[in-house]
Amino acid sequence: MIILVNVAVTYHGYRESGYDVPAPLVPMRGMPAYARATAGLPIDLADRLVFVATDELAEQHGFAHDVSLRFPHIPTAVVQVPTTTGSAGAIRAALGHLDETAALVVHPGSQLVRSALAARLGVMSEMMGLAGVIDGDVVGTGAWSADTFVTCDRTGRIDAVAAHWTDGAMALTGTLVTSGDAGATRELVRLACELDPATSTADIVTALIRRRLAIGVDRVAASWDLSHAAGLGAYLAHR
Repeated sequence: MIILVNVAVTYHGYRESGYDVPAPLVPMRGMPAYARATAGLPIDLADRLVFVATDELAEQHGFAHDVSLRFPHIPTAVVQVPTTTGSAGAIRAALGHLDETAALVVHPGSQLVRSALAARLGVMSEMMGLAGVIDGDVVGTGAWSADTFVTCDRTGRIDAVAAHWTDGAMALTGTLVTSGDAGATRELVRLACELDPATSTADIVTALIRRRLAIGVDRVAASWDLSHAAGLGAYLAHR
């Protein structure tokens, strides 16, 4: 069973330190996914870490204790949520720790839950997509499904891409970066409060684009995660 683990990380003084990447909110799956997903982030620049984890993970695996051991020099907090919580629920759970005027990153790490077979075949290394949301336009998206491969290069085609994001063969994950200065973080929080808590990052991105609130969304990086054996079979059949 794959347990959805939502992890929120807030940073202050990030841009002041010379980095152009905003402070992240990090939802991810797997155990210990938080350690893997935060490995590439400049944790030393953070003055506070807020992890939003499922009840099951927090209770059975000593999540809060593990977090405090891994980051002993940074004040940390763990917020427990139901196992069914998605990215929208993670944002809502972290509201008390988030600054809506600051930059924010939503980063799932679903590559940590690849099946052993998919890993051996190197599916993840081959099936990669990239989407950039700049000035309200989707400037480059690759969306793969069992039936077709589609490319979206303008906001108007988001419906076609969204249909393939949820087709069940492959699951979209990615990184959503919002700008606090442009008000996108505030709009993202507002949207997360309106949506079902189980809403995924892909659906949040789709809703942002449909509502044309992509101003201040600096980029969306999409990767592909094999979700079941049928997806692998479809991929191999189309090679």
